[in-house]
Amino acid sequence: MSKRLEPHPRWYLVVEMLFFVWAIILLFVGVRHLYLNPIIPWPDSSAEVMVTTSVPSPTVLPDPSFTPSATMTAAFSVTPSWTPSPTATPTASNTPTATPTQTPSPTATATQTPSPIPAAYWLGNPTLAIVTITPDTTPVTAIPTLVPTAESPRNAINIMLLGSDKRPDLNGWRTDVIIVVSINPDGPSAAMLSIPRDLYVWAPEWKMTKINTVDAHGNAVGYPGGGPGLLKQTLLYNLGIPVHYYARVDFDGFERIVETLGGAEVPVTCEMTDWRLKSPELDQEDEDNWELFTLDQQVHHLDGEMALWYVRSRKRSSDFDRSRRQQQVLRAMMAKGLNLNIISQIPQLWEDFSETIETDLGLGEILHLATIAAQLDFNKIKSRFVSGEAVLAWTTPDDNYYVLLPQYEELARLVKDVFEPPAQNRAFQDPPVVEVWNGTGRPDLDLLAVDNLAWEGLVPVLGQADRHDYGQTQVFFYGQTFKGANTWSITKLFGLSQSQMLHQPNPDSPVDYRVILGYNYDPCVHKVWGARQAATVTPTPDS
Repeated sequence: MSKRLEPHPRWYLVVEMLFFVWAIILLFVGVRHLYLNPIIPWPDSSAEVMVTTSVPSPTVLPDPSFTPSATMTAAFSVTPSWTPSPTATPTASNTPTATPTQTPSPTATATQTPSPIPAAYWLGNPTLAIVTITPDTTPVTAIPTLVPTAESPRNAINIMLLGSDKRPDLNGWRTDVIIVVSINPDGPSAAMLSIPRDLYVWAPEWKMTKINTVDAHGNAVGYPGGGPGLLKQTLLYNLGIPVHYYARVDFDGFERIVETLGGAEVPVTCEMTDWRLKSPELDQEDEDNWELFTLDQQVHHLDGEMALWYVRSRKRSSDFDRSRRQQQVLRAMMAKGLNLNIISQIPQLWEDFSETIETDLGLGEILHLATIAAQLDFNKIKSRFVSGEAVLAWTTPDDNYYVLLPQYEELARLVKDVFEPPAQNRAFQDPPVVEVWNGTGRPDLDLLAVDNLAWEGLVPVLGQADRHDYGQTQVFFYGQTFKGANTWSITKLFGLSQSQMLHQPNPDSPVDYRVILGYNYDPCVHKVWGARQAATVTPTPDS
C-alpha cells in the first residue's frame, strides 16, 4: 500500500517549487512569437572582446511586454504539420496509474489521427550580447572558450525553469534547480535537461562561479533582463544552449499545483529512504523528532507535501539522483493534468498562480502551447542530466568550494542528443511496441517497467500474465530479424543480452516484444550517476 504522512511545516517548502511551472508548460506547450534576432558572429578574442551589431541594445533577451500583432498571430495557421501512418498500436495507456485496470490482449487497433497542430513561427535563436572577457577576480581555473551554439530544430522553443530560495526579504539567493526544456512542435516532442547547481561556469562580464549564483548576481547588478538574462547568456556561452524564455516560482507554487491536481501517481522505480519530520508541529531543531522514511518500489499517490519531500530529499542520495526524481514527478503531474482535462482551466489557473510564477511567457503564449501538449506522447519526452562523464568533481583551492568542471567534449555530445533535429533522432520513427506482463506477485511491477520503457522512447502496453511465479524475466521478440530492432534499449532495461531473448518471428503480432517480468527484475535502471573526482592539481576546464 502507498504511504501518506501528514503535511510538513511551511519552512520545508524550498527550491523545488519550479516543478509547478514545468507541469504548466507541459500542459500548455506551443509556440510564441519573438523578434528574429540577427546572428552575431564571434571573432577571435584575447584579453577582452567587444561584440557589437547594429542592434541598439546589447541584450538579446526577449521583451516580456511583447504582444504578437494580428499579422504575426496569423502565422499560426491551423493546419496539420504531420500525419502519422497507421500502426498496430495496443489500446492500453502509456501512462502508469496507481491501480492497474483490466489489461487488454495485444490486439491491433488503428492509431487515431491527432488533431491539427498550429504551424510554427520561427523564433530564431538568442545570441550572445556584449561580452567582456575580463574577470573581476583572478580565476582559479582557465576561463573556457565560447561553446558553439547547439543545433536545434528550426521551430524549437527552449524554456529555462528555475527553482530558488528567493524571498522578498532577502537580497541574495541560490538557484539550485535549473532545467532547460526544449519543445519541438513538429512531431511533437520535448526534452528536459537538468543542470547541476555546482556546475562551474564563466558568467559573462563577471567571473568563474557556480551556476546557482548567476541569477542573483544578474539581478543585483541590473544586468539586461535581470538575473534570468545573465543566466540565459551563461548557458549560451558555456553550453551552447539558446534559451528563449524562463519561468521561476516562489515557495508556494509546487504544493499548490499538486493539491490542485488532487495529488499525483508517481512510479517510484528506485526505493527512496531519507529523513523526515515525524509530525509537522514538532521542533525541527530536535534530532529526536526526525525519522527515516521509505517509499518502496511501486506507484505511490503523493500529495503536495509528500511530493515535495520526494523531489527535494538528497541526504542519503545525491543532487544528481534528485534531478531524476524531479523529472519523474513532473511527468506524473503532466499525466494527471491531461487526465483531468485541465487545459480548459488555463485562464483561471493562470490568474490564480500569476503572483506565484515569475516568467516572460504570457497567457496568450501559454494558450498556444496547449494544443501541442495534447498531442505529446510520454515516450516523446527525453530526460537527460548533466552528470557522469560530462562533469568532473573538484574543490577550488582558494575557498574550498565543491564544484563540477564541465567536460566539454562529453557535454557537447549530451547537448547534441537533447537538441538534435528530429530528422536525426527517433521523433518521427515508429518506436517498438513492448507488451509487459507482471509474472510476479509484486504490486505495480509492470507499471514501473512501463514507466521505464516510456523514458527510453518505446511504446509500452500492459498485458495479462498467465501466472505469477516467474523467477526470471523473459523477453520474446516477434520481428523477422534483430537488425534495426532497437534491442539495445531492451537489454539495458531488463538486464538481458540479445542472445538471451527468445526469437519467435511472427508477422501478425501486434507487438514487437513481450516482456514477462520475473522476481529478479529490478526497475531501478535510471539512476543518475555522480561525477568523477579531479586530481588535486588545478585543472583546466576539460581535464
